Amino acid sequence: MRPPVPAAAVLVCGALVLAGCSTPRTSTSTETSSPATASGAAAAPTQAVAPTSDTPQPVPGTPDLVVDQVVIVYFGADTTTDTSPADARVRATPWMTPTLAASASYTNPGGGGGGAEWLDLASHHGKYVVTSTDATSSDPSLPADTPTTASRGRLVTLTPAGTDGWTGPAQTLYVRLDLVKTDGRWLVNTLTSGQPTNTDGAMDAG
Repeated sequence: MRPPVPAAAVLVCGALVLAGCSTPRTSTSTETSSPATASGAAAAPTQAVAPTSDTPQPVPGTPDLVVDQVVIVYFGADTTTDTSPADARVRATPWMTPTLAASASYTNPGGGGGGAEWLDLASHHGKYVVTSTDATSSDPSLPADTPTTASRGRLVTLTPAGTDGWTGPAQTLYVRLDLVKTDGRWLVNTLTSGQPTNTDGAMDAG
C-alpha cells in the first residue's frame, strides 16, 4: 500500500487558458489510451517555470522524472514569449509518444489565443508558475507498473504571476499521465486533467 500523499497547494489554470483544464471527471487532452501504473515513490513538490527560449531537450529517466518534466513544461506558459498556452504544450512534446505529440491539441502553437484569462495575464507580462505534487497513491484507478507501462497522478497548481508584481487567483488540477517504455525511454502516451473531486485530490474513478 502506498503512503498517503500530502495535500496539494492551490492551483490556477483556468478552463479558458489551458486545453488541459476541464470539469470534474472530464478528460480534455486524452488522445490515446494505454495502461500505466502507480508507484509508491512520492516525489517532493516541484516548482519551476517552463523554459521558453528554446525547445527543451528531454532527459531520460524514471516515469516520475519524465512526468515531472512534462508537467512543468506543459502548463508553464509565458506571455512574454508565447502567443497562447498551446506553445507550452508544444514544448512538452519531446517527452511524448509520436501519437500524442501529433495530436491536434499540440500541432497548432499560437492558434486560437488563450481567452480572457490569457489576455489578463498578458496585460501583466505574466507567466504560470507551476507547482506539482505527487498524488499517485490517491488514485485507486491507476494500475500497477509493468516493465513497459506506468501511470502517475499529479496535483498541479498554476499561479499566474506578472513581472509587475501582480498575482492572479490559482487553481488546482489533478493530472493523470500514462507512460510507455519505447527504445529504452519512458514517454507519456496519454495526459488527462480535470478538477480534483475527492478529499485526496485525485479525480474519482470512473
